[in-house]
Amino acid sequence: MASNFMCRMLQIPLLASLLSMCLLFPAVQGRRNISDIEHAYQGIYWKTALRECPTEHFDILVESTRMMLELTEKNNKPMDTPGWQRFFVADGAGMEGWSSEKHLPDYLQVQNIMTQVNLFPRLGKVGKGNKKRDYQVAYRCRSSRRGPCPKRGKTIATRKNSHGRWEMNFCEAFFSHKYLNDITNGEKMTAHKLGSLVSYEHLLAHDWTFVDLLGSSFHVKDLEAKNDNRHIKSKISGVEWANFFAWYWNAIPNFVVKYSAENYAWFWTNNWFNEKWDWKDNGLDPQWGPTTNTSFPGSPSEVAGPGAVVPLDIQTNEQKNCHSGNDPRESFCDYIGEPYGDWLKDREKSFTSEGGCELTNAGARLVIMPLTPLASVRVMAKKLRSLIPGVLVSGEARPEVIRMFSSS
Repeated sequence: MASNFMCRMLQIPLLASLLSMCLLFPAVQGRRNISDIEHAYQGIYWKTALRECPTEHFDILVESTRMMLELTEKNNKPMDTPGWQRFFVADGAGMEGWSSEKHLPDYLQVQNIMTQVNLFPRLGKVGKGNKKRDYQVAYRCRSSRRGPCPKRGKTIATRKNSHGRWEMNFCEAFFSHKYLNDITNGEKMTAHKLGSLVSYEHLLAHDWTFVDLLGSSFHVKDLEAKNDNRHIKSKISGVEWANFFAWYWNAIPNFVVKYSAENYAWFWTNNWFNEKWDWKDNGLDPQWGPTTNTSFPGSPSEVAGPGAVVPLDIQTNEQKNCHSGNDPRESFCDYIGEPYGDWLKDREKSFTSEGGCELTNAGARLVIMPLTPLASVRVMAKKLRSLIPGVLVSGEARPEVIRMFSSS
């Protein structure tokens, strides 16, 4: 009896210790089945977040990733939006702007970033090895007291880890924000309040532009301006800075904004709320524009003036997976899903056909088509022989042709 009593007495401190650990460390869904999530977002490595993040935070990452893809929905003519006018500056009459022969490559680079941010989280690397960790971005939850989140107020730290793999470290400050939908369904604000409309999705979109796996030919980052005369340095952060930086040369676009993650994020958020809240914003009228706050240290007005130095970053301005339409403001980019250098090497690789011919896909666009049985091909060929004369005469695809291809 005495020995049993002693055992029970010894168990009490152990149970108390376990209880305190449960209170200190929130439970995570280590055994949760996330196969549907992994399938829906193949460009993201979720298992680390499953281990590290409390359930509530993990759910926030899933939902905000889903809505970020709506926030960044593809637009082939971004220059026609108020967000572009405010944070990139649209071409004026007679101006050598984004759609000019000189700067069209810069425009295509920006369009590529916008396209790939919207596609990569869903698709990841297409083809063999598409689920390898090397081609995914890991989501992680980190304490603000250690690791990549030492700065107070830091929301996400996106970087390559010691193994050269991309990861997004979500700091505690990130989870103090709101869902995009919750802001949208709340009290409507004017465009003057744009700077206060920072959502989970806005922050995510900002950091996804950093990731080289997207296939950009240049690197997007957070930029810094300074004034040597006043010994001031300031990160280009916030709506006032992004707007000021874009319009630094007045009506002539500041093409260096293509490197600024902040400008992409505000472009998307501006256009979202312009549509949802019917701002009727043209990106120019001061009546609708964000107010320039001059009271905070390192504000644009404080840095501007004699001695001011804005970032100047010159990298390559090619983007071979993109091309413009008849209207140079309209552009199209093929999906890449891997670093741009790897994509260039892959498209130059030759392969041998069954007949022994060495082929290459250099310069060709990737077209993915469903496999068609040989019997169906023969039937299709017979139908085409009877339909092609009509197609050639009319110059249009007859309904029979459309139905045949859609049903094959």
